[in-house]
Amino acid sequence: MRKRSVVVSFTAAVAAAAALLLASASILGAPDTALPWSALGGGGGGTASSPGFDLGATAGQAAVGSTSSTNFALGAGYWNRATAPCSSTFDSDADAALNSLECHVGTGTALFCSADTTPDNEDPDARPTDLNDDRSVSGADLSAIAGDIGRAVPPASVRKDIAPNPAGDNAISGADLSRVAAAIGTAC
Repeated sequence: MRKRSVVVSFTAAVAAAAALLLASASILGAPDTALPWSALGGGGGGTASSPGFDLGATAGQAAVGSTSSTNFALGAGYWNRATAPCSSTFDSDADAALNSLECHVGTGTALFCSADTTPDNEDPDARPTDLNDDRSVSGADLSAIAGDIGRAVPPASVRKDIAPNPAGDNAISGADLSRVAAAIGTAC
């Protein structure tokens, strides 16, 4: 009697597994579950690029949605607001400062590096830690912060209130100095 119940249970398990496998195969093979590498847009379009990235796009609203990784976010579609310019969850230019901090200090949320090495010639500056906007973080940037340690914002420049994430603390402190010190020697 015990042998028969084991055989019946085993047979029932095999039948259930076969039914599940058959159902999975028919669902996964359905045409509406395919993930093609391209999408048909509404026309127009173009390419946006930087030294490290290229983005081919269309001008339509056919493909919308959001995707992100550790350092980047993409909001696809004209009405998408996933990567709001002053978001406290994204660092659009991968410069270790959240977009909300860059909006607070006035640096560009989509600018990782200055266009050239001429100090203080761009508005907005690219990176929060490169205070003189010369494409490298150096002792000059450290000195710019050190001169205002202990001052409130304002009267101290908000441009120097670069820590902590997500939006500074309206005071020039050791945290701001430490943020620059940690980036000393970096250049682009």
